[in-house]
Amino acid sequence: MANFRSKFPNLCLMMKAEMTQVINGNILRTPGEYLRFENGQYSTQVKKEIDFIRNHSEFGQTIFEDEEEKRVKTAARGAGAAEDGSGGGSDGGSGD
Repeated sequence: MANFRSKFPNLCLMMKAEMTQVINGNILRTPGEYLRFENGQYSTQVKKEIDFIRNHSEFGQTIFEDEEEKRVKTAARGAGAAEDGSGGGSDGGSGD
């Protein structure tokens, strides 16, 4: 899960604009797709939404990803690499 925060409590990002088309004289409306922050927070597991926010022009300026979540994932990956048994110690010999 990815957790994001915004400087703006009720930020709304438009992923896809609402469309109105006239087909054979009939009006067809396709609703848009929006991401709404509540109290400056937005959490999601949907990869499409995560990628959209991370690639948004405001990411890093007014939208930030929760660093604690990223640290936990990084630490878990690092712990897996540390368990490979490569100690790298010295034998302390003089080389005679």
